[in-house]
Amino acid sequence: MTTADELIGARIKRRRAECGKTLAALADDIGVTPQQIWRYEVGQNPVSVANLLHLSAVLGVSLCWFLADVADADRPLGGEARRKFFRLRGGK
Repeated sequence: MTTADELIGARIKRRRAECGKTLAALADDIGVTPQQIWRYEVGQNPVSVANLLHLSAVLGVSLCWFLADVADADRPLGGEARRKFFRLRGGK
């Protein structure tokens, strides 16, 4: 698991909630199990590019929306990057 996986997962969870979709509904939409969506959301499993494309279509956002700032995500988080990450995850 990497910080990039956690950041992308937090964005999946946030957008799923904004769309009012359940884990099961989103899983059905892209052809995976609800457990797999959960693993994506917590950063336990990385999301394949194919599934990220499906997620972007189903959730109505661009692929870039999931990937913004991810290039720097695997570097130690400090300052603004750390605050941004935890805001996306619903923390402080």
